[in-house]
Amino acid sequence: MSLQNTLPLNPEQQRKLGASLRLLCEDLERLLYSADAARYAGGTLDLMESIQSIIQVARGLLQELGLATDRPVSFSAQVVATAEVWIARLEDLKAHRLVSYGPLPVAAVSRVLDPHLERLQRALAALTEAAGGTVLKGSFEVEGG
Repeated sequence: MSLQNTLPLNPEQQRKLGASLRLLCEDLERLLYSADAARYAGGTLDLMESIQSIIQVARGLLQELGLATDRPVSFSAQVVATAEVWIARLEDLKAHRLVSYGPLPVAAVSRVLDPHLERLQRALAALTEAAGGTVLKGSFEVEGG
């Protein structure tokens, strides 16, 4: 039985999943065919094989969900996806998360760094909404708000 018949996804959820998985494939294909890719082929961990494998898994999931694998992703959906990814990545750069990379005076760094990261996150959230997307509540933390 395919996932298409077992998951009760509405059309908006299907669009979100389809666009995200197709963008993942496009991003990975860009890496796969980039000028630098040849340097990494054939190593102990063959990055090219790993990338190809992930693309196959993503395309397989698209097919199991009954979602188009070849439909281009609209510009607005690309903008939304990029903004969402960077909102999450910026959250990981906040002081309380940077400690996993080594000792850090969290409070002092947070007072200086986090407001700048939050400003970027708010700008990306506004960009997401301007492109017709929705910023999930709680997808990033704003100090004092």
